[in-house]
Amino acid sequence: MSASSARLRRWGPDEDKQLREMVEAGKSPTMIALRLKRTEMAVRGRLTALRITIRKVHIKKNLDHQRKDDRGLRARLSRRGFCSAAWAVFLANRTEADFQAWRDERDWTAEKYRRFDRGERRAPQYDGINPR
Repeated sequence: MSASSARLRRWGPDEDKQLREMVEAGKSPTMIALRLKRTEMAVRGRLTALRITIRKVHIKKNLDHQRKDDRGLRARLSRRGFCSAAWAVFLANRTEADFQAWRDERDWTAEKYRRFDRGERRAPQYDGINPR
C-alpha cells in the first residue's frame, strides 16, 4: 500500500463500530489509532465527524475508579497500561549486552564531562571504549 492510498483509506462501518466500542471502554486516541492502524489525527478527526467526545468517557471512568479505590491507584495504573505494555515489548527484545553497552556509554559520557570540567582538552580512551 502506498503512502497516498493509506491517507485516503475511508472509514468503514466496522471501523466506526470498533471506534465507538474502544471509546466506551476508555481507550486513548493513541491506543485506538494503533489498534485500527490509523494515525492519531485520523482517529481524532473521525471522532469529531461522528460527534463523539472522548473526555466525557475518561472523566467518568476515572471517577468510577476513585470511588472503588480512594487512593486512585487503579486509575493511575490504567493510564500507565499502554506505556507499560510498550516497555514490556521493548525489554523483551533486549539482552544483558545491550544494557551493558548503554551503561558503558553512560559512564564514558560522564567521564568526558568530568575531564572537560577539569580543563582537559581531549579525553584519552576510557577503559578500551572508543570515544566518538
